[in-house]
Amino acid sequence: MELLHSSRENLPRTTNTFEAWHRRLNTLMGKAHLSFYHALQLLQEEAARIYQDIEKLEAGHSPPRKKKKCTS
Repeated sequence: MELLHSSRENLPRTTNTFEAWHRRLNTLMGKAHLSFYHALQLLQEEAARIYQDIEKLEAGHSPPRKKKKCTS
């Protein structure tokens, strides 16, 4: 049902922003089976980074430039 709604509204089927964040989170965690407290600590650190980024954007700073992919 959700996919049908997305196609009717001309919305993308996936959200690359969330997929990129999910990949970043997996990279930060480093392994598949962390202890609960280690995972919680990493999530709290990531949340702090996100809040810092939001504060910078609200203060008028430009978002960081995206890295260019190598085309060779």
